[in-house]
Amino acid sequence: MSTRFTIAIVGSKRDSHVISLQSELEKRGCRAPCLDFNSFPRFSILNLFPDATYDDITVLEILSLNKIDLLLIRGIPMSAPQPVSRDSFITTCRQERNRTMLKYCTIAECTRKIPVINTLEAGMYHRLKAYQYYILHRNGITVPQTLVTCSLSDARRFTEQLDDLVIAKPNTSAAEVVMADERFFELNKAILPNRPFIFQQFVSGKSYRCYLLGGLVVSCGRLFFDRTHVDWREKVDRAEPCTLDSSVERELVRAVRLLQLAYCAVDIEYDRKTGKYYFLDFNPGGLFAGWSRTMGINMAAQIAEYLIEVVKNDGVIWR
Repeated sequence: MSTRFTIAIVGSKRDSHVISLQSELEKRGCRAPCLDFNSFPRFSILNLFPDATYDDITVLEILSLNKIDLLLIRGIPMSAPQPVSRDSFITTCRQERNRTMLKYCTIAECTRKIPVINTLEAGMYHRLKAYQYYILHRNGITVPQTLVTCSLSDARRFTEQLDDLVIAKPNTSAAEVVMADERFFELNKAILPNRPFIFQQFVSGKSYRCYLLGGLVVSCGRLFFDRTHVDWREKVDRAEPCTLDSSVERELVRAVRLLQLAYCAVDIEYDRKTGKYYFLDFNPGGLFAGWSRTMGINMAAQIAEYLIEVVKNDGVIWR
């Protein structure tokens, strides 16, 4: 049993990942409250003055944020305002802005005092993929050739330079990945001039997913899927445990440290055409429940032990 630490989780109380993490932490003698902002401020209340507290009306005890030893961010929900009318849309946007500011300010204040995994800044890379690729490329991390643009002519020129082997995706998380072919350009001809897409060199050969904690690879598997789909998430046949080449693993560790992602799921592709490994995606909230079942491991237990280790080591997140 560990010392009775309080390790809070920002996420949904109904999320199976949150529930499994709470269970594993409690098994190890920790308190593991959930800061559920999905119904904020209807069913949960944040107070910053005179004391910082989180009050979930469905839970008897009020949580003092000053007594948390570590904060793990699984996800911070945001509402998408519905444009019923111009005035109601503007009002709803302002309300959502104020709610988001309060949530972010609360987490930022926690970051000043305790370890937060992953920080707001690190977590935002997944919503700003273009910036993530820029940072990685600038620091010599192997990523596919990438263009982010609203220009149809620039996008077509980029695809021609890469023999039309280019994928397209929006600049955000959980986005559909498709080939940047004539069908894509026809479907998006009205959208592209008004919002940027990511156009990226298509790499294909062997697909991998890795999970890291504190800069160490704790699980890695090769993914086998229907290659008629661009994205392995569309139809995975199976996944098999494996290890990466030492040079690839060293570059991977350097990349997550660069992005300050203490917990991270990473997608990697070995490209048969170039003979290189490319880093495709760094997910600060990578789902692990299904992965645990596939790999026959208990990722929730590994994450819980890592979080306790960070607290015991005075907030040092890197192993």
